[in-house]
Amino acid sequence: MPPKNRTNAHGLGSSTATLEFSDNSSYWQSPSDPQPSAGSKAEGFPSCRLHPCAGAYMVVLHPDTDTLRKDLDITCEFLRQYTDTPNTFKAYLRETERFLLWSHGHMQKNLSELTKDDLYEFRDFLGAPPSQWTSPRTQRQLKDGTLNAKWRPFNGPLYPTSIDRALVVNTTAFGFFHASGYLAKNPFKIGRPIKSCAVRDQGIPIEKYLTTDEWDVFLEMIENADEEPKSVAAHERLRFLIYLLYYATPRISEVANATMGDFTPTKDGWMLRLVGKGNKAGMVPVHPRLLEALKSYRQHLGLSPLPSFGEEGVPLIENHLRDGPLHLRRLHGIIQEAAESLIQRIDQEDHPGLHYKLHKLSPHWFRHTGLTHLAEAGVNLQYVQAHARHSHIETTAKHYLHLDQAKRHSELLKLK
Repeated sequence: MPPKNRTNAHGLGSSTATLEFSDNSSYWQSPSDPQPSAGSKAEGFPSCRLHPCAGAYMVVLHPDTDTLRKDLDITCEFLRQYTDTPNTFKAYLRETERFLLWSHGHMQKNLSELTKDDLYEFRDFLGAPPSQWTSPRTQRQLKDGTLNAKWRPFNGPLYPTSIDRALVVNTTAFGFFHASGYLAKNPFKIGRPIKSCAVRDQGIPIEKYLTTDEWDVFLEMIENADEEPKSVAAHERLRFLIYLLYYATPRISEVANATMGDFTPTKDGWMLRLVGKGNKAGMVPVHPRLLEALKSYRQHLGLSPLPSFGEEGVPLIENHLRDGPLHLRRLHGIIQEAAESLIQRIDQEDHPGLHYKLHKLSPHWFRHTGLTHLAEAGVNLQYVQAHARHSHIETTAKHYLHLDQAKRHSELLKLK
């Protein structure tokens, strides 16, 4: 029986039994899904099994073939390059897994047989996967480690940005396959790059950050909740998390992996160590308001006001059992629950923009908000770049220098 998958699940749908095999794999097959004849495209979702791959498990077709095993081996070799960057590995595993399932399960072709036209079809497939390939989100493995019969590769059609991301990942993978000599040609590199069919204009953008006025209203509502939260400790945890996301601007995955020992006092003030993309560690200064929120949060945990030496094993955000860190999904859930609560309390007529944004709110919005407010406050862009821990200042300028929409309206009125 395979151990539990170390990556997060994505997709699902069917109600068939899971069968286990002695080759450390498990598979299931839906009797309602027709099996394709040779050379034809499969209409239903194929029989699948779990296969060990670069320290995780990939869902692949069952039974397999010599060509599938070879395609799988080179794909796992490609993925091994990213095992030291968990988030990148998880994303690359998801996209290459979908590609192999589509290639062998839907197109009935191995990697060496795919053409440029096939890749255009893959792009369209991502935008409109057959219903048999989709279902609501669920864990791919059951608690006993077997493959979940309800799993599917997709929750529904992918957005254009997700399609482009999938194409970039698989373009990178095919570059590896070609460079290693596994493929004689790389169809991704023939002609123009393949992109989603989305209309590439600015449209009416949803700015994924809160304006300073919206932030003030949001924070006031958090600080002065009309109703008592489930517990004071839960409210302190929420308050600390929001201050942390806004003032230190970490990615939520960095919060999940951080500990109290990552806070360090210096002669100039407290610093927080964050480990970001590519396992790159960086230090950000701790704002006085964040430090006060930290003290209050630690007080409710029964800890000393400030972190001390030796707290490397104390999670930055603990679960309710106090026996480990909160998982990434739960951190997202805390922010979503807070947003849903505020939606019920906020006056839509007084704050239409904030009311609308609360329906879209995610943890990453606070990173965008904090960095945008730094830029709008006139902070030198190099300091904003350092706080964001971007390698290139162009990235900072692109994402955090926003045109003031109110200013655009007022400037337009100059037109007679």
